Amino acid sequence: MANKDRGELGIHIGGQSRTLRFRTAETMLLEDRLGMDVVAWLGAQKGQTKFLVEAIFCGLSKTEKKITPMRVANWLDDDDKPVKVGGEKVTREDLSKEILYAIARGKPKDEADEMVRVLDEAFGEEAEVAQNGAGPLVSGSERPATATSSSASRPNQA
Repeated sequence: MANKDRGELGIHIGGQSRTLRFRTAETMLLEDRLGMDVVAWLGAQKGQTKFLVEAIFCGLSKTEKKITPMRVANWLDDDDKPVKVGGEKVTREDLSKEILYAIARGKPKDEADEMVRVLDEAFGEEAEVAQNGAGPLVSGSERPATATSSSASRPNQA
């Protein structure tokens, strides 16, 4: 089972459940393959497809020794076996967000908290929720209800 507080994300891809892991080594490999820091990639609005392929490849690289970027790309294109997070089919945009939050949470505590806040603000989360560093709804987590938060009424994706 994926431990989201340690930079892990459980996904169903390629017809089976897998755990993406984003600790220092995997994040470093991803940044090397992208040619820049993950937050800089987000800010530069580079290609989402390359980010997804490289992130999934790097997140699986420790546990699946025969993984290749081309295999990941084929999994993303397989409409017969859709990608799921928390048992729900996800769009590429939502998958990108989930991965970015997993990368953030894989960092040391202070860095993780700051990156989650930056991501919340980048994705337009309400100020109070962003200050709490809540991130997206994943694997049974729910946002705290706030007077100004419309995200509290979104259905849980778990």
